[in-house]
Amino acid sequence: MISDPDLFAREGIKEMLAKHQDLHVVYESADLSETVRGLKDVRPDVCILELSIARHSGLGLVRALKNQGNSIPLLVMSHCHERDFALRAIRAGASGYLPKDCSAEQLVYALRTAADRRPYVSDTVCEMIVESLVDIRPKRQHDKLSDTDFDIFCLMAEGLSAARIASICTLSVAVVRARRTRIMERMALHSEAELVEYAIKRKLISHSYPVL
Repeated sequence: MISDPDLFAREGIKEMLAKHQDLHVVYESADLSETVRGLKDVRPDVCILELSIARHSGLGLVRALKNQGNSIPLLVMSHCHERDFALRAIRAGASGYLPKDCSAEQLVYALRTAADRRPYVSDTVCEMIVESLVDIRPKRQHDKLSDTDFDIFCLMAEGLSAARIASICTLSVAVVRARRTRIMERMALHSEAELVEYAIKRKLISHSYPVL
């Protein structure tokens, strides 16, 4: 199953898989409601899940789908670099993470791995795990954030209000505001403009939205 709002992206994935007789696209979804319907009714062996299928949800979407009792392996895909999202996606419940610029070979291997109910771990993710164990790579500012704080950070960068973030993350508004203050302090950011600039420059979001 391919869950991606971009028709050209879905067609590109199908083209990459066309020559592999053991891989068949049985369902496509362009929005969240179609995605939920496909997971429930079609029950594919694997779902390629583009995070933008649910605007603003980010990795919270993976947690939500898993909390609904969905046991279908989810291969998360987005434009963001593996170093920013891969481990967080796996911790959220995904079977693996693929950047949008992955090769056909990577995609096919990830799909077959997930279909076997095994986690897809790329060379980059293996390097990250080793680095975390021996602490040999300097941490970037956003690496200091917990998964929940990282979600909040990305939603802040998209311009969402504390109330909207609280609804998405199933937290109270007071907790979101407290975490917002802590995030700004930990990342040494002094304004919303700095936060948005940081997120866009590092491709943690594709663009910012008007404040809601």
